Amino acid sequence: MSQFLKGIITGGIIVLIFFITTGQARFKLSDDDKKYYNEKGWVQSLFDLEINIGERVDALSRLLALEVNDIEDDIKALNMRLEKLEENKN
Repeated sequence: MSQFLKGIITGGIIVLIFFITTGQARFKLSDDDKKYYNEKGWVQSLFDLEINIGERVDALSRLLALEVNDIEDDIKALNMRLEKLEENKN
């Protein structure tokens, strides 16, 4: 029962934060944007926006994967350098 109440409270807080933040975002579409959305249709426009966001997330994840690979390569290079230094030291 306590988990249920915690879930209800957490969900209520999330919904409240959502309505507060969306209420504060007051932007107006330009006439060109309104014309574009009316010509193309709202559903297709939202679908295009979702695909665009998906492509950006994919690009970001690929970039992060490259960074992780670079870090792993740097760690390997540092380990090799330390091993060589230890060999030369002895």
